[in-house]
Amino acid sequence: MNDCEDEQRTCHYRGKWFGFGTVRDSEHVLFAVFQDTPHAESSLTEKSFTSNLINTSESLARVSYVTSSVFDRCIVRDRNVLGIASAHVSSIRMRRADIKLNAITKKVRAICIVDQVVPGDCEGHAAMGYGEETAGQGISEAQIGKIRKNIRMDLANEFSAIIPTEQHQWPWHVGVLARVDGYGEI
Repeated sequence: MNDCEDEQRTCHYRGKWFGFGTVRDSEHVLFAVFQDTPHAESSLTEKSFTSNLINTSESLARVSYVTSSVFDRCIVRDRNVLGIASAHVSSIRMRRADIKLNAITKKVRAICIVDQVVPGDCEGHAAMGYGEETAGQGISEAQIGKIRKNIRMDLANEFSAIIPTEQHQWPWHVGVLARVDGYGEI
């Protein structure tokens, strides 16, 4: 059994055959950093990530599928963007959290990244959230709080330094269209 079952299927609101398919380990994702996003200098902090991690709705952009114009139109909209931070999907998915259960410590999946597109999102949208076992049975609320704080600190370390959006190498619109079936490796 996979500890993040939603990663195995597309979560596109129009159905299974729409969008770019599941988020692959070989991909990179972007985290949009707005003026009001907590950060330190040019780095993310554990406070950069919101309670959206609880319901796997912390927004990410899939690097290969989001052009600069799509980013501006669908993600930034009318907000003041400070920049972006990127991370490799496999590195995020490899993160583990320690759960203390009686006399043992169990290592569980910390973060899941899913292809999640809801009405109003761009097709290259993804979302991340806490692994299901980070709030499993037998774990106190205090332990859950500590575990999740550590996970957010790990995420802050996993993402690159914040860079201005114009310094990022955005894909060309034609290149994104060529991948529209979601099955071609990048």
